[in-house]
Amino acid sequence: MIIQTTCQPFQVTNITNVTATSFSGLNKPADTTTPPLQQVTSSTSGATAGEGIIYFASGGAAESNALILAPFGVGSNGNTFALNVYGWERVISPNNELLLWHPVLLVSLTACTLDSSLPGVANTVIAATNYYCNSMTISVGNSGISVEVVAPGAGFPAHAFLDVKGFSYVGLYFSTGSSATNCNCLAKKQ
Repeated sequence: MIIQTTCQPFQVTNITNVTATSFSGLNKPADTTTPPLQQVTSSTSGATAGEGIIYFASGGAAESNALILAPFGVGSNGNTFALNVYGWERVISPNNELLLWHPVLLVSLTACTLDSSLPGVANTVIAATNYYCNSMTISVGNSGISVEVVAPGAGFPAHAFLDVKGFSYVGLYFSTGSSATNCNCLAKKQ
Protein backbone atom coordinates (compact mmCIF):
# COMPACT_ATOMS: atom_id res chain seq x y z
CA MET A 1 0.00 0.00 0.00
CA ILE A 2 1.28 3.46 -0.92
CA ILE A 3 0.42 6.35 1.33
CA GLN A 4 0.36 9.70 -0.45
CA THR A 5 0.69 13.07 1.24
CA THR A 6 -0.14 16.34 -0.45
CA CYS A 7 2.67 18.89 -0.34
CA GLN A 8 1.33 22.41 -0.10
CA PRO A 9 2.98 25.69 0.95
CA PHE A 10 2.40 27.53 4.19
CA GLN A 11 0.12 30.55 3.94
CA VAL A 12 -0.02 33.51 6.28
CA THR A 13 -3.56 33.45 7.67
CA ASN A 14 -3.93 37.22 8.13
CA ILE A 15 -2.44 39.95 5.91
CA THR A 16 -1.75 42.04 9.01
CA ASN A 17 -1.20 40.68 12.49
CA VAL A 18 -4.25 40.59 14.78
CA THR A 19 -4.45 42.93 17.80
CA ALA A 20 -7.62 41.62 19.48
CA THR A 21 -7.10 41.36 23.25
CA SER A 22 -9.96 38.90 23.90
CA PHE A 23 -12.26 36.38 22.27
CA SER A 24 -15.37 38.56 21.96
CA GLY A 25 -17.48 40.24 19.30
CA LEU A 26 -16.31 39.34 15.80
CA ASN A 27 -13.52 37.28 17.35
CA LYS A 28 -16.02 34.83 18.92
CA PRO A 29 -17.89 32.93 16.18
CA ALA A 30 -21.60 32.10 16.43
CA ASP A 31 -24.23 30.60 14.12
CA THR A 32 -24.83 32.78 11.08
CA THR A 33 -26.66 32.77 7.76
CA THR A 34 -23.60 34.04 5.87
CA PRO A 35 -20.59 31.91 4.89
CA PRO A 36 -17.55 32.25 7.16
CA LEU A 37 -15.59 34.10 4.46
CA GLN A 38 -17.86 37.03 5.28
CA GLN A 39 -17.61 36.76 9.07
CA VAL A 40 -14.88 39.27 9.86
CA THR A 41 -16.22 42.52 8.45
CA SER A 42 -14.59 45.09 10.71
CA SER A 43 -11.06 46.03 11.61
CA THR A 44 -11.98 45.90 15.32
CA SER A 45 -10.40 42.44 15.54
CA GLY A 46 -7.34 43.51 13.59
CA ALA A 47 -8.44 41.58 10.51
CA THR A 48 -10.44 42.22 7.35
CA ALA A 49 -13.05 40.19 5.49
CA GLY A 50 -11.93 36.66 4.71
CA GLU A 51 -8.74 36.76 6.74
CA GLY A 52 -8.07 33.90 9.08
CA ILE A 53 -10.47 31.66 7.11
CA ILE A 54 -9.10 28.63 5.26
CA TYR A 55 -11.31 26.95 2.65
CA PHE A 56 -11.46 23.19 2.40
CA ALA A 57 -13.64 21.32 -0.11
CA SER A 58 -17.39 21.08 0.36
CA GLY A 59 -20.14 18.97 -1.12
CA GLY A 60 -18.31 15.69 -0.62
CA ALA A 61 -15.20 16.59 -2.62
CA ALA A 62 -11.88 15.05 -1.54
CA GLU A 63 -9.51 17.46 0.22
CA SER A 64 -6.70 17.57 2.76
CA ASN A 65 -7.93 16.82 6.25
CA ALA A 66 -5.29 18.40 8.44
CA LEU A 67 -3.52 21.68 9.12
CA ILE A 68 -0.06 22.40 10.39
CA LEU A 69 -0.09 25.66 12.35
CA ALA A 70 3.03 27.70 13.15
CA PRO A 71 2.03 30.74 15.24
CA PHE A 72 4.09 33.93 15.43
CA GLY A 73 3.68 37.50 16.60
CA VAL A 74 5.19 40.73 17.82
CA GLY A 75 6.11 41.40 21.44
CA SER A 76 8.86 40.76 23.90
CA ASN A 77 10.56 37.44 24.49
CA GLY A 78 8.20 35.30 26.58
CA ASN A 79 5.01 37.24 25.70
CA THR A 80 2.06 34.96 25.00
CA PHE A 81 -1.18 34.85 23.04
CA ALA A 82 -4.00 32.39 22.38
CA LEU A 83 -5.37 30.88 19.18
CA ASN A 84 -8.80 29.28 18.81
CA VAL A 85 -9.46 27.19 15.71
CA TYR A 86 -13.06 26.60 14.62
CA GLY A 87 -14.46 24.31 11.97
CA TRP A 88 -17.38 25.81 10.02
CA GLU A 89 -20.05 23.73 8.33
CA ARG A 90 -23.43 24.18 6.69
CA VAL A 91 -26.65 23.26 8.45
CA ILE A 92 -29.22 22.06 5.93
CA SER A 93 -32.91 21.11 6.05
CA PRO A 94 -34.16 17.61 5.11
CA ASN A 95 -34.62 18.88 1.52
CA ASN A 96 -31.02 20.24 1.36
CA GLU A 97 -31.98 23.88 1.85
CA LEU A 98 -29.12 25.83 3.44
CA LEU A 99 -30.31 27.11 6.80
CA LEU A 100 -27.15 28.49 8.41
CA TRP A 101 -23.44 28.02 9.14
CA HIS A 102 -22.40 26.52 12.48
CA PRO A 103 -18.94 26.85 14.13
CA VAL A 104 -17.37 24.07 16.22
CA LEU A 105 -14.30 24.70 18.39
CA LEU A 106 -11.64 22.22 17.24
CA VAL A 107 -8.78 23.37 19.46
CA SER A 108 -7.77 26.19 21.76
CA LEU A 109 -4.03 26.77 21.88
CA THR A 110 -3.00 28.94 24.80
CA ALA A 111 0.33 30.19 26.09
CA CYS A 112 1.69 30.50 22.53
CA THR A 113 5.05 31.84 23.73
CA LEU A 114 7.15 34.21 21.59
CA ASP A 115 10.87 33.44 21.41
CA SER A 116 13.17 36.33 20.43
CA SER A 117 15.76 33.82 19.16
CA LEU A 118 13.23 32.86 16.43
CA PRO A 119 12.70 36.08 14.41
CA GLY A 120 11.20 36.42 10.96
CA VAL A 121 13.24 37.80 8.05
CA ALA A 122 13.60 41.52 7.31
CA ASN A 123 11.62 42.86 4.36
CA THR A 124 9.36 39.78 4.08
CA VAL A 125 5.76 39.04 5.01
CA ILE A 126 7.04 37.81 8.39
CA ALA A 127 9.35 40.68 9.28
CA ALA A 128 12.26 40.40 11.71
CA THR A 129 10.11 42.13 14.37
CA ASN A 130 7.95 38.98 14.46
CA TYR A 131 8.98 36.05 16.62
CA TYR A 132 7.86 32.45 16.20
CA CYS A 133 6.56 30.60 19.24
CA ASN A 134 8.69 27.97 20.95
CA SER A 135 5.81 26.45 22.91
CA MET A 136 2.03 26.33 23.21
CA THR A 137 -0.51 24.48 25.33
CA ILE A 138 -3.64 22.63 24.26
CA SER A 139 -6.34 23.89 26.62
CA VAL A 140 -9.29 22.53 24.57
CA GLY A 141 -8.85 19.63 22.17
CA ASN A 142 -8.08 15.95 22.08
CA SER A 143 -4.31 15.97 22.68
CA GLY A 144 -2.43 13.29 20.80
CA ILE A 145 -5.56 12.22 18.88
CA SER A 146 -6.96 15.13 16.83
CA VAL A 147 -4.29 17.69 17.71
CA GLU A 148 -0.61 17.34 18.43
CA VAL A 149 1.75 20.08 19.58
CA VAL A 150 5.41 19.71 18.65
CA ALA A 151 7.47 22.05 20.84
CA PRO A 152 11.18 21.19 20.80
CA GLY A 153 11.99 23.97 23.28
CA ALA A 154 13.76 27.32 23.39
CA GLY A 155 15.43 28.24 20.11
CA PHE A 156 13.21 25.98 18.00
CA PRO A 157 9.81 26.90 16.51
CA ALA A 158 6.77 25.01 17.75
CA HIS A 159 3.88 23.90 15.58
CA ALA A 160 0.56 22.13 15.96
CA PHE A 161 -0.85 19.39 13.75
CA LEU A 162 -4.66 19.51 13.66
CA ASP A 163 -7.27 17.14 12.22
CA VAL A 164 -9.91 19.45 10.66
CA LYS A 165 -12.51 16.66 10.81
CA GLY A 166 -13.99 17.25 7.37
CA PHE A 167 -15.17 20.85 7.87
CA SER A 168 -15.66 23.02 4.76
CA TYR A 169 -13.98 26.05 6.34
CA VAL A 170 -11.57 26.47 9.22
CA GLY A 171 -11.29 29.82 11.00
CA LEU A 172 -8.38 31.01 13.15
CA TYR A 173 -9.24 33.50 15.88
CA PHE A 174 -6.60 35.19 18.03
CA SER A 175 -6.34 36.95 21.38
CA THR A 176 -3.21 38.73 22.58
CA GLY A 177 -4.55 38.64 26.12
CA SER A 178 -2.79 42.01 26.48
CA SER A 179 0.56 40.19 26.55
CA ALA A 180 1.85 40.02 22.96
CA THR A 181 1.47 43.17 20.86
CA ASN A 182 -0.14 41.25 17.97
CA CYS A 183 -0.23 37.74 16.55
CA ASN A 184 -0.69 35.68 13.41
CA CYS A 185 -0.08 32.17 12.10
CA LEU A 186 1.27 30.19 9.21
CA ALA A 187 -1.08 27.42 8.12
CA LYS A 188 -0.38 24.51 5.81
CA LYS A 189 -2.95 22.03 4.52
CA GLN A 190 -1.67 18.51 4.94
